[in-house]
Amino acid sequence: MENILATIAAATKERVNAQKLETSPEEMARRAEEAAVEELEENAERGIVDPEGAPTFRYPFYEHLSCPGLSFICEVKKASPSAGVIAEDFPFLDIAVDYSASGAAAVSCLTEPTWFQGSDEQLFEIADTVAVPVLRKDFVVDPYMVDQARALGAYAVLLITSLLDDDVLASCIERARILGMDALVEVRNEEEIGRALAAGASIVGVNNRNLDDFSVDFDRAARLRPLVPEDVLFVVESGLKGPDDVAKLVAIGADAVLVGEALMRASDRRAALGELLAAAEAALGDDETGGPGAEEPAPMPAGAPAGEAVPGAEAPEPADEVVPESEPDSVIAPSPTAAEPKPAEEPASAPEPGPASAPAAESAPAPEPEPAPEPEPAGPPAGDPWWPEGVARVPHPAPAVKFCGITCDEDAESVNEVCVDYAGFVFAPTSKRCVTRDEANALRLRLGDYVSTVGVFVDADPADIAFIAACGIISIAQLHGSEDAAYIKRLRALAPSELVIWQAVQVTGPEDVRRGEQSPADFVLFDAGAGSGETFDWSLLADVERPFGLAGGLTPDNIADAMAAAHPVLVDASTGVEAAEPGPHGRPVKDRDAMLRFKDLARRPY
Repeated sequence: MENILATIAAATKERVNAQKLETSPEEMARRAEEAAVEELEENAERGIVDPEGAPTFRYPFYEHLSCPGLSFICEVKKASPSAGVIAEDFPFLDIAVDYSASGAAAVSCLTEPTWFQGSDEQLFEIADTVAVPVLRKDFVVDPYMVDQARALGAYAVLLITSLLDDDVLASCIERARILGMDALVEVRNEEEIGRALAAGASIVGVNNRNLDDFSVDFDRAARLRPLVPEDVLFVVESGLKGPDDVAKLVAIGADAVLVGEALMRASDRRAALGELLAAAEAALGDDETGGPGAEEPAPMPAGAPAGEAVPGAEAPEPADEVVPESEPDSVIAPSPTAAEPKPAEEPASAPEPGPASAPAAESAPAPEPEPAPEPEPAGPPAGDPWWPEGVARVPHPAPAVKFCGITCDEDAESVNEVCVDYAGFVFAPTSKRCVTRDEANALRLRLGDYVSTVGVFVDADPADIAFIAACGIISIAQLHGSEDAAYIKRLRALAPSELVIWQAVQVTGPEDVRRGEQSPADFVLFDAGAGSGETFDWSLLADVERPFGLAGGLTPDNIADAMAAAHPVLVDASTGVEAAEPGPHGRPVKDRDAMLRFKDLARRPY
């Protein structure tokens, strides 16, 4: 194995020189730039633009790896110099799809043909098929290979610092950026970290494998982690064998890990990746399978059979449990538990003996300790005029309440104070309530753990929805466009299995109601039109048999009539509970008093 890296690099130079004879560097650059322009045109149509309105790149590899928690880059690899042939049966496309469908943040594809038995054709087919970004993993010795990667469909390229001088390393990083790609810059010691950062690396990977002799030192990443700034993503490469190693990576603050052989040798790759993801969640202190933080159960709809609840929430907890009101400190906050009663007060100390002290009666029984006071109910402070008398937070009476279009910290605080079930983030670019992924994540962290988060989308790319869900930002996707059964099926295939899908149906007549009743989504929401602020004829819903939600123009002034007419199990308000003037950020803000009044009136008997 001695000097195997140098041997592979020399062979790669010969391979690239031969490829240049078939496709000139100028032609390869043209193909790469054409692919980049096509992406910019698509982004323009989808509203992915800079502050000046010009289309911009998303850099999805970096975006996916920056998701809260430990991300997994899963490798499609047939062989390696250290292990020989890993997979005799090598359905590379099925393997990549398994990874993409099971929670991988990205897929890594080997294209080195001799020692790893990879190919450019494998990369092209995988990148054309999976929903997550693909990393081209090869031994880049020439900027030509960066253009090649983009032309083949990759969104990231591996650059091994020890193979490139400073000028070539910097030019490869910059070329990748210009083409809308990221560069994963691999290092193995302190000196190479300094070179990588000086060249402009935004993602640094520490390879625990010595590429000269392919021995593994799993502690290398831990030693080098303090040298990489927090604003640079830190990836650990090689050496991970199973779930027991995951906690070590979380402990050192790794953002992502590249996993190859451990998954390739697994008999069930989806299950094996699921175990790694579960280990990462457990190491982060997150014991809920649905993502960071615990969610409070949704209410039981009035008149519904026992056990029926609004999709997107867990089964109700016992009524005597009380959920603490504190907000999670971070994405790794532990799940809330029932609040413990306050300890009983200590009895007052007996007076010291003295002239003024009366002698105690010897036969007097010791006073019994006072019982511990009952835990105070969670929710708005006592005396709040709009909090329904006798309504505890767990479990709720029907219906569930959702406030949509949360845009700022003040909105999040109002949601917490009103103690509702669902908060909605609008991701439709044309909406005046639209928030970015980062904004939504920051707002989610301010919400109480009992609030389930809903992402509202209009004909969005299913891969984008799946990614936002995988980040733990939302637990429910609410579809407000022309999404059909095929779209919903694709979203289910791409998204985490825990994601619940709601479909909003605009009602203009009985045929729309019938369409909603037949929706394959987990839950249907009848609406007058996304964000229109208008109502529709609620009597059209009188005979709907499946549980449903109601939205569209709902306000504190008409919610009682809506409840009496339609009997929904969930009500959704946005415009009707907003302040008259926009907030300082120029977007609508919620009115806390209107929210409290709306919730009170919605939950009164009707």
